Amino acid sequence: MERDYQDRPLNELVNLFHIVYIVSQIPNEKLSNLCHLGDNQQKSLEWLINDYFEHMEYHIHHHILIKK
Repeated sequence: MERDYQDRPLNELVNLFHIVYIVSQIPNEKLSNLCHLGDNQQKSLEWLINDYFEHMEYHIHHHILIKK
């Protein structure tokens, strides 16, 4: 399903900035905390944050910057 991300409401962009702010407030010593993902998988909080932003970067490059 194709989405027109470049036409998303401003509040969605504001929400993204809130996420960035919240992540920036996480103390470094907490980044190694393990998160249980199910199926006996564990990843560090730092890994989850990096994975989330890599995923968002993909969407930005493929759906926002590239106009279809």
